[in-house]
Amino acid sequence: MNTRTFKIQNCLIPDSTPFKVLRNAARFEINNLELLLYTNENEITHFTKPTREYLIVSCPDNQWCVFDYPIASTGQYWFNKFQLSPDEFLFMPRHDSIVYYNHRTRLKTISPVPFNLLEAFSWESKLLKLNDSTALLSSGIDGFFILSLDKASGSIRMGTQKYLSGYKIRSLFKDKDNRLWIGTSMGLLKQI
Repeated sequence: MNTRTFKIQNCLIPDSTPFKVLRNAARFEINNLELLLYTNENEITHFTKPTREYLIVSCPDNQWCVFDYPIASTGQYWFNKFQLSPDEFLFMPRHDSIVYYNHRTRLKTISPVPFNLLEAFSWESKLLKLNDSTALLSSGIDGFFILSLDKASGSIRMGTQKYLSGYKIRSLFKDKDNRLWIGTSMGLLKQI
C-alpha cells in the first residue's frame, strides 16, 4: 500500500458496523480506488476509497469470490495470502498446494508443494518478491524457501532447500541496491 497517499488507519470500519477488520488480516489494494479487506473470521469486504463504502462480498455471483475462503468447497481456509502485484496474488490453503491468481486475466493455477504446508508455514510467513519470476517465502517458524513463478501458466515451483533454518524470519526486505535484509528473532542479517 502506498502509505504516502493513503493510510489504512483512515479507512478502518467504524465500531457501529456489524463486522471488524481482523488484526494481521490481509488487505489487498486492487487499484488506487479499491481495497479488499478480510473481515470477521470468514468474510471479505470490498472498500471503495472515494465513497468510503464497504460492501460484504457475496458469493458465488461476485468478481471477488476467488479471494474468499474456500470453506464451502474444500472444508479448508486460506491460512496465508499475499499480493505480488496489483493483479497477482498467492493463497496458501491448508493442504499441500499453493494457489496463484491473476485478477486481470482471471488465471487461477494450483501448484503442488513438496511438503505439508501446515508443518512448514504459519500465518506469520512473509513473502518478498525479488523479480517477476522469483520470490522468497519465510516459513513463519524458521528459515525461508525460494519460489519460482511462471507467469504465463501461473505455476509455482517451491524449492525444497530451506535457507537460514536456524533463524525465525520476522521480515524480508530488498533495498535499492538489490541487497537482501532479513529481520530475525536474533537480529538483522544483511546480504553481502
